[in-house]
Amino acid sequence: MVNIDVICPSCCAVKGLHRNGRSRSGHQRYLCQSCRHSWPLEFTYTACRSGTHKQIP
Repeated sequence: MVNIDVICPSCCAVKGLHRNGRSRSGHQRYLCQSCRHSWPLEFTYTACRSGTHKQIP
């Protein structure tokens, strides 16, 4: 069994994170209970990843 440390990208919370179904592409989504932000850990397109816009000149 593999444990993945999940941190909310919106409020940086570590506790109160729950699995929240799957995206259309089949990736697991997570929900933060403190800020109600929902996101997938894996993205289908690389442009959706955080920090990608900083790499584009």
